[in-house]
Amino acid sequence: SNTVAARYYLALGLLGAKRFDEALVHLEQLRDASEPKELVSGVQAARATALTALERHAEAIEALHSYLTLSPSGPDSEKCRAQLGVTCARLQRWSEAERVFHQMQRQHNDSQLYLSSLQYMAEAAYSHGQRDFAKQLFNEMAQDSHPPEVVAQGLSGLAWLEYTGEGGGSAQKFERLLLRYPDSPLAAEAAMMRGQALEKMGRLEGAISMY
Repeated sequence: SNTVAARYYLALGLLGAKRFDEALVHLEQLRDASEPKELVSGVQAARATALTALERHAEAIEALHSYLTLSPSGPDSEKCRAQLGVTCARLQRWSEAERVFHQMQRQHNDSQLYLSSLQYMAEAAYSHGQRDFAKQLFNEMAQDSHPPEVVAQGLSGLAWLEYTGEGGGSAQKFERLLLRYPDSPLAAEAAMMRGQALEKMGRLEGAISMY
């Protein structure tokens, strides 16, 4: 109805003005609407935006799932999927975050949105000790098809995983980063860390040259 549509567009206007509490009041009143179909899924995407801004992340996840169930290929599906991955990482719901990551891998078109989501998820996984998942994400970031700054971050992440784990390959990974991206902001750190990795291995001359 016209009243439903008017309330929806009012809520979108309030979202645009960052009046999230007020927007959510209107959106909650539209949760039982069944027509028009595009508005029904749009309400869920808008609810997710408001709930995220209000730091009600668990509720935002429910809204994102609702949108993706209603419109798996809808106009906001890629944005909602990326938001879902980031929010799951924020809440440390790792198995769900990993499932969403594999969906994003298969279905992304907006590379900037995709890569910024990967970066957040990778750092969150690494900082919370989710090494296997972090490795998947850093490996994806390190693909040559991505922009150099993202590839450099991916290589750096993989090198740090090696350095802080049991593997002895971190020196080579830091060297790869240095050789490929000498002008990267990460290059100085990579040189220092390669020196430390070589020192760990007893290769003191190489370590000194890195320092």
